[in-house]
Amino acid sequence: MSNGLKNLKFLKMNIKDNLLLSCDDLLARYTINEDIEVLELPLSEEPEKFVAFIPRSNGNLSELIENLTTSKFQDLLYKLSSEFVNFEIPIFKIKSNLQYPVPNIFQFEIPDKTEEEVMRDHGFIKRPCETIPIHLYLNRPFLFSVIVEKDPILMGMFNGF
Repeated sequence: MSNGLKNLKFLKMNIKDNLLLSCDDLLARYTINEDIEVLELPLSEEPEKFVAFIPRSNGNLSELIENLTTSKFQDLLYKLSSEFVNFEIPIFKIKSNLQYPVPNIFQFEIPDKTEEEVMRDHGFIKRPCETIPIHLYLNRPFLFSVIVEKDPILMGMFNGF
């Protein structure tokens, strides 16, 4: 630590390997809105996914958490699409495990979509492979979740410590 700043190690992927996996829809999924960038990465235990909710540069983590409702959370997950994301994410460990006395305290539902909405949102023709990466450097606090089929099984926040 120097000047009050902590040196962090970041996980990143070789850009050529990343491109190959992205073209086969095997790696990152991504979406963005006016407040939040969302990155989803597969974990070694399928079907678990790591999802990071990153405040846009004009926002902060407390605002993100305050405004992230269950429906917004689910809507962002629904809008994720396979992208070529050149990401760097800090390496960290989860230090605490919270026990909730009430099982299923949070209920998450996938919004009902009509067949027309699914066709419009996802289409049936595979799009060409994207070769210009989205650069995402997670060097600021973010909310994260481990999800299984759109349901969060763990949530936390990374603040750099």
